[in-house]
Amino acid sequence: MTCRECAFWGVMCKKDDGEKVIISPGHYAASNKARGGQLHKGGCYRYRNRKSNRKFPGDAQACRLFEKNENPPPVVRQMGVDK
Repeated sequence: MTCRECAFWGVMCKKDDGEKVIISPGHYAASNKARGGQLHKGGCYRYRNRKSNRKFPGDAQACRLFEKNENPPPVVRQMGVDK
């Protein structure tokens, strides 16, 4: 189990109606020579009262508060394929 597979890992955003949701942090562009297609780091939103805005890589080992995400983001995005 990794952070990428957890329901609380990603980035927080607001919908048009003001509801906050956690989404995938996205992938680096193909033009990035070092990390092309890899996932950005994401935050853990298990707790609302976090003291810092730490970011974790998707391949980090999951913590004891892990909850399975039904649709985890792919580890590497295939280049040339649109969402």
